[in-house]
Amino acid sequence: MDLGLHFCKVDLHVHTPASECHVKTKITPADIIMQAKNSGMKAIAITDHNGANWIDSMLSAAIGTGIIVFPGVEINVSPGVHIVAIFPEYSNSANIIDLLTDLGLTQELRNKNDSIVTKYGIDEVCTRIRNANALPILAHIDSDKGVWTELQGKGQSLIQVWEKSPYAAVEITRDQLP
Repeated sequence: MDLGLHFCKVDLHVHTPASECHVKTKITPADIIMQAKNSGMKAIAITDHNGANWIDSMLSAAIGTGIIVFPGVEINVSPGVHIVAIFPEYSNSANIIDLLTDLGLTQELRNKNDSIVTKYGIDEVCTRIRNANALPILAHIDSDKGVWTELQGKGQSLIQVWEKSPYAAVEITRDQLP
């Protein structure tokens, strides 16, 4: 029995039609699960913008497929950056809604893509994500709405984020860190 480390394909930043940026509007939860399975994925995280509308249907669609679905959410944070929160696989939409409520996201602010929806900054959002038993990930740091891009030229702020914010990981969209 081999209990050592195994590498596998995962995508920890998946949007559904619940996010305004999703390109396919005629797709089902089962379609997304099958696409992940056909791509050789072992797990995905559903991280729609500021909402949890598809979480429970994605969890249901994954039953019996061998694909693990991690509930998550991508939060628009002051000063205009995105942070992904990924919850344990046994979580559901209620956990995400609790976090969004804690961050002051009213129903009107949920599922929005482009506006800043919480008044809290990076450190506070990361702390509240951790307090909700989830992992805070600085999303696409090297592209639009990423911490590296948005704080570029604001040296002290960027250094403070790197050194002091309680994030768990960073997501890059290019081949290497900036």
